[in-house]
Amino acid sequence: MERRKYMLTISVSWIIALIVVLGAVAAISYQYHGLIGKASASPIEAPKDLEALQQGFISLAERAKPAVVNISTEQKVSEGSSEQPEMDELFKYFRRRFGDELPFQFPNPRPPQAGPRRSMGSGVIIDPTGFILTASHVVRDADRVTVTLADNTELAAKVVASDPQTDLAVIKVETKTPLAAAPLGDSDKERVGSWVMAIGSPLGLEQTVTVGVVSAKGRTFPNPNMPGRPFREMIQTDAVINPGNSGGPLLNIRGEVIGINTLIVSTTGLSIGLGFAIPMNRGTERIIETLRSGAAPTRGQLGVYVRSLDAAMAKVYGVAKGAYVNQVMVGSPAEKAGVKAEDVIVQYGDKKIDNEEELVEAVEQTKPGSEVPVTVVRNGERKTLTVKVGQVPTQKEVAATAAETGKLGLTVTDITPQLKERYSIEQTQGVVVTKVDPNGDGARAGLRQGDVMVKINRTEVSSVADYQAAVEKLKSGDAVVIRAWHGDQINTFTIQSLGQ
Repeated sequence: MERRKYMLTISVSWIIALIVVLGAVAAISYQYHGLIGKASASPIEAPKDLEALQQGFISLAERAKPAVVNISTEQKVSEGSSEQPEMDELFKYFRRRFGDELPFQFPNPRPPQAGPRRSMGSGVIIDPTGFILTASHVVRDADRVTVTLADNTELAAKVVASDPQTDLAVIKVETKTPLAAAPLGDSDKERVGSWVMAIGSPLGLEQTVTVGVVSAKGRTFPNPNMPGRPFREMIQTDAVINPGNSGGPLLNIRGEVIGINTLIVSTTGLSIGLGFAIPMNRGTERIIETLRSGAAPTRGQLGVYVRSLDAAMAKVYGVAKGAYVNQVMVGSPAEKAGVKAEDVIVQYGDKKIDNEEELVEAVEQTKPGSEVPVTVVRNGERKTLTVKVGQVPTQKEVAATAAETGKLGLTVTDITPQLKERYSIEQTQGVVVTKVDPNGDGARAGLRQGDVMVKINRTEVSSVADYQAAVEKLKSGDAVVIRAWHGDQINTFTIQSLGQ
């Protein structure tokens, strides 16, 4: 009986407590809704400085948007084409470094479907006569380029010139009336934490405005357009950048273009607040002027792979600062001048060299053909060598060294330092497969991009000329046996009957 009474007392206590709690919730809810009603009737006055800040962004967007354009392109591709965007190489780089958590990509997708390949991007008008600045990868290989202005006017555009190394391109539209143009600024004057605005066409949504800050400066990333020639001095921003923003402007609070949006780091393919822009400084402006003239920029080249010294290297080599030579390219200007691996370059012309970045910048700004004294530290001694500076080959020049054949459906190129880095190639002899026709005999045999071919039907293949000579001997119906490095293993690929 006592137990029942005790349980009943507890039950009544719980019921009373529940009623009290429900009553309190009801009272709080009533009071909260009352506050909302009052707030709706009498909005809180915003602080004047916030109103001014908001109005500043609104005015900046209204002034800048007329100069921002949407760019759509079409490229003819064969049905079933298996050509992969160059971003695959950046995926490999970041997966090696960070695992699968941080894929890296251009915010400018190129869908893999057959039939004309369409792509989207953005651009900014830099001259009222119709010159437009955008990212090189937005218009790369395009057969047709269409520009949509802020007022929805569509104009055909032509590519004047592009520079894959900086990922900049200038395109031109014909217009009878002057267009709104944005002024170019100087990113070197901007500080980390400065307000910035990005305008573009993310996912095709034209005239989209996002706001953020300069998150960091001086970022370096591998360049899929030019392996071995990384992007340097990139601006990092948390202003939202998504697919389709590529080529659009990054603006400071004065409405000046301080960068061209080009890259994102993302785990989803969409913005996670890690966007990157090509810096707009004096060097960039010189490149833009060259592109406007229809020419490709020329850059000096020594033919060395270098890196900055770390603390351990400084102790071992007895040099505190400089550019350490990892590798010297065969036949390069540096090799001809006597530069060797493990040299530390400490002086280039009249410029003291403290790190890799300073050497690269100094060499690239040198006119090809110039003779420049280069001071190196070797075995603790300083030596001055005279280098006749070479020229960085253009994409067209590199492509001119490739051989394409319909018999195997392959495009091959001589091994270069850039291709060695791009495909992680260790071999020094053979030819690199750079393109595979998915419907060709080579693809059916299992060959793919990055393979290094060394033999065709027991004939050594050490150059493009060797490859062409070997393929010329093949006839329809022939059996073909190809020896090629497939990753870190050498494999044998067979074609039972060529062209059948």
